[in-house]
Amino acid sequence: MNEQQRRFVEFWFWASVFSNRYAGSSNETIIEDSGVLELIAKNEKIPARYCERMRSRVDTADDLFSYTKRASIIYRGVLNLLSYHNRGLRSWNNGDVLKADMPLEGHHIYPRAYVMQAYPNIKLDVPQAEAEELVDSVVNITLIPKLTNIRIGKKPPSAYLTELRISNPLLTQCLESHLVNPAIMNDSSWDKNFKQFLDERGAKMVALIRKYAVD
Repeated sequence: MNEQQRRFVEFWFWASVFSNRYAGSSNETIIEDSGVLELIAKNEKIPARYCERMRSRVDTADDLFSYTKRASIIYRGVLNLLSYHNRGLRSWNNGDVLKADMPLEGHHIYPRAYVMQAYPNIKLDVPQAEAEELVDSVVNITLIPKLTNIRIGKKPPSAYLTELRISNPLLTQCLESHLVNPAIMNDSSWDKNFKQFLDERGAKMVALIRKYAVD
């Protein structure tokens, strides 16, 4: 395929994910998409109305906060898009590229147990009820090796990231590949800024979704 065709197939895949196009009955969708991809293969025009049905369900970070279930296509799509964009996510242990055959887990960047026990000992920048709703959001999730996730437990971000940095001098670059602000590793005040972290990371995720599934 030529570059223009490749770019369309890339757009078609991610737009299908973030429009939840294949979430329900898919026979008609398969037939329509097959016809459109055939036109693309022949370098022919596709109907303008087709792209209107590929509209992303994610426009803002707030839209992402509601995706908390691993079975959700959009939830999984976000994590896969991070890996695709970075040509593989980096392990926080040693900087190696994570592979699909590794025992990976969805890690809460602000650990669930930490957020749940924060009140009244630690004053987060969001009310307790809202924090409990947000903690399982995909915006607070990334993929790391299972054993690393177990060792982290309920430690605050600055504490467990400081420990990981001892064995991984490339941790800053690894965090950036996961769209995690490295500042949470160096500044313990971020341990309280849960909502600020989610807003910032969510905005970066939305920018990626726009790049691949909208623009």
